[in-house]
Amino acid sequence: MAHPGAVAGVVSEIDISLVSCRLSLRASAYVPLGPMYLVSSLRERGFRAELLDFQLQEAKHQFDVEGLVGYFERARAPVIGVSLFADALPLVLLAIQRYVARHGRAKLFILGGSGVNANERAILARFPEIDVVVRGEGEATLPAILEALREGRAPAGAGIYGRGELVQLGRRVQEEAKPERVRELDHVPWPDYAAIDPSRYARLAIVTSRGCPFNCSFCEIITMWGRTVEYRGVADVVAELGHLVETTGNRCVDFIDDTFTVHKRRVLELCAAIVDAGIDARWTCFSRADTITEEVAEAMARAGCDTVFFGIDTGSELLWREISKRLSRIQVLEAVSATLRHTGVTASYIWGYPSESFADFVATIRLAYEVASLPRHGHRLHTQLHFLSPTRATPIYEEHSERLRFSTDVRLEIFGSARLQDFAGEPDFDACLELIRSDPAMFAPFYFYDTPELERKRALMDGSESVRERLLGAVLLHGDADAAIEALAEDLRGRAEEGDDAGIQAMVEYVRLVSIASDRALMENLRGLAARGVADVDATGESAEGRGIDAA
Repeated sequence: MAHPGAVAGVVSEIDISLVSCRLSLRASAYVPLGPMYLVSSLRERGFRAELLDFQLQEAKHQFDVEGLVGYFERARAPVIGVSLFADALPLVLLAIQRYVARHGRAKLFILGGSGVNANERAILARFPEIDVVVRGEGEATLPAILEALREGRAPAGAGIYGRGELVQLGRRVQEEAKPERVRELDHVPWPDYAAIDPSRYARLAIVTSRGCPFNCSFCEIITMWGRTVEYRGVADVVAELGHLVETTGNRCVDFIDDTFTVHKRRVLELCAAIVDAGIDARWTCFSRADTITEEVAEAMARAGCDTVFFGIDTGSELLWREISKRLSRIQVLEAVSATLRHTGVTASYIWGYPSESFADFVATIRLAYEVASLPRHGHRLHTQLHFLSPTRATPIYEEHSERLRFSTDVRLEIFGSARLQDFAGEPDFDACLELIRSDPAMFAPFYFYDTPELERKRALMDGSESVRERLLGAVLLHGDADAAIEALAEDLRGRAEEGDDAGIQAMVEYVRLVSIASDRALMENLRGLAARGVADVDATGESAEGRGIDAA
């Protein structure tokens, strides 16, 4: 039997190097929770793993190919597993190509994570440097792959994709398209925080359930998980939460369940257990307007919840039906209003659907404006206005893939509303751009849908960015940040009543102004600015705190 770390004659004290390629768009890094779960599950099966987090690379970005090659060169194991999101796919593929060109086939590369979802076979067909691609949960799949390598077998099974022959093994790799779900989440060991330095992350993360029962047509969760939801026991969740707070000293936590509030009785039980345990943590979660009540919001606030993220996604009744969301304006207003009486809210909207008329677009902006005008009761209200990012593993892509368009000067959600051309001049930009343009299906998130009256919509969204500069000028003029906010808000409310495009733009500006006013760190910055009379706000007009939970 070969050593578990033996591939192509190489023996190592580490069986696999896990490289996390999530590229955080906010000021602080995300905890690489998925790879940390893998480290724990591998250890339980007798394998040794190290975790390298690329988002901690100084000045990293989506086109830092040479930087990622350096991470691969640091890897101590003969097997490298890369976990990635779609924004990093061109980066990862080119970095692996460059690594193999320099060092040969000394390492075996495995790809996994949502960034490869629905692209498994296409990646293997085009990139011979990739050995295995995994779909779904890796806690069972990755140990099975390493077990096969240890025994000299070709990895095979549910969720494992191979090109047909591994150079290192000379064996056939069987393909299986449907990964099996992990059903007993309490049997999955907690993510290994010893694999990282927790002090380098502003927030911790916990998952209390996996899966989502809904079927929004723009979301790829169904492809990954199906529509079943698996839950952890309340006692196990509370034990992990208490352990994390106690051992790290960090009290800021994100519950990253796809829809935390889908099971009302369980949420109430969990919140009561957190209170009974005396855990002092401030946490966030994801919800839907039709899965929360004031009773639930109040219970969550008592247990430490300080932000609820609502995926509202449109304000058009027609589009809600089309994307299988089944919400209404009344539901949204009532749910957000009830939640704001107890805790903060991040309200997320999407524009740029393939069939979105200009009237649909306006309905979304108007709802965002109405939500931003609700009483906040001292709580924060942050708004996200996302430009729809195409994703191959979604029903909406299957129906409208022929409407994909490409441009380097359109603000893309995958870059946090930056443009491709903003990266021009970076050393590997041209190579990444050539790859992206070569395959719209594989790199769909770098494209956009040809939505009706797109240029008109873009002009309104881009024009509303000026509210930040106007606010800075008002702060300097008034010498009082709070007075400047109120004066600008009153002006925008007046302009929003106009029925033309200027009125629509004023609504968007008002929504963004409320987000700024709800950001404690940014408001402190603005008050300092007023006292000093010097512009000192970051280029985005937002702080990490003000961005709330990122939808990912």
